[in-house]
Amino acid sequence: MNFIDNSKPSERFSTLRKLGIGVLVILILSFYILSFIFLSL
Repeated sequence: MNFIDNSKPSERFSTLRKLGIGVLVILILSFYILSFIFLSL
């Protein structure tokens, strides 16, 4: 299997943007959980 991405750049950019949005959501959720834990201490 070769991992050479020969798709259109717009598709690759959209997948990168989806990954970035997922990372942002995970960071915000973890920040809310950590702040909730610190507040409940």
